[in-house]
Amino acid sequence: NSCIEVPGKNFLVVELLGCNMQCGYCCKLDMFKINDVSYDEVYVSFIEFLEKYLNSSSYRNIVVSGGEPLMQYPFLDNSMSNKNITYLITYIVHHYNKEVKIHTNGANFDTLNHMLSTLDPNKYNPFVPDYIAIDIKCSKETYQTMFTTESNEPPSELIDNVFKSLTLIQNLRTYYNGPKKKVSYEFITPMIPEVTSIDEIERILPYIKENSAWRFKKFKKKIKHVDAFFDRAYNLLSHEEYELLEVAQRKVKNACFINEKT
Repeated sequence: NSCIEVPGKNFLVVELLGCNMQCGYCCKLDMFKINDVSYDEVYVSFIEFLEKYLNSSSYRNIVVSGGEPLMQYPFLDNSMSNKNITYLITYIVHHYNKEVKIHTNGANFDTLNHMLSTLDPNKYNPFVPDYIAIDIKCSKETYQTMFTTESNEPPSELIDNVFKSLTLIQNLRTYYNGPKKKVSYEFITPMIPEVTSIDEIERILPYIKENSAWRFKKFKKKIKHVDAFFDRAYNLLSHEEYELLEVAQRKVKNACFINEKT
């Protein structure tokens, strides 16, 4: 469980396998491949676990992360065959009067757009999450060098989708899901050694509105990363991290570090 994902609230973090980006600094090497197993079998056992947790736990909330949570479509019920598994998790969690956050890389624009297009201040939709976090890993110019992909989409299309997702969520006609529920969003930028710089932050700034929530995640070197370069990389010094944050705050006053001690 974690209260990093949404400050002040405890969340169970559910990580779904599979990712259409393979970022060099990522240490979740076991998340890229989806094993050759029956979706039906995994689906049933997971839903049983989720409902058991929601029935018995004192924690009120679920984060759906990954991997990439907006790229899977395994459903038993044909009536929901066009919905991502994150929709179903969201629906079940809301059935238990708990909250849901999704943490996405933003590259699955069509799925995100479909999800948010249903927002209606007059009608509640239980398939829409309460919080949405989108990663902004680096500037648009640098993304091309940051990851490999096993998706059928070319990297340039995935990159365009990320920035389309940023524009989409900052320009919704409404953030209300029914008269009482409001969808919140934030952007998360990892501070990546040899990548995140003042120039990078300045290139990202035009894509972020002044009133948006923007959080920076400090890089923590792990034993093994997708790109072996990051196995040897040094973390940014504290004063370097604060310099980057100050650049972001020139426009986005809500920019802050993720408080990993909460």
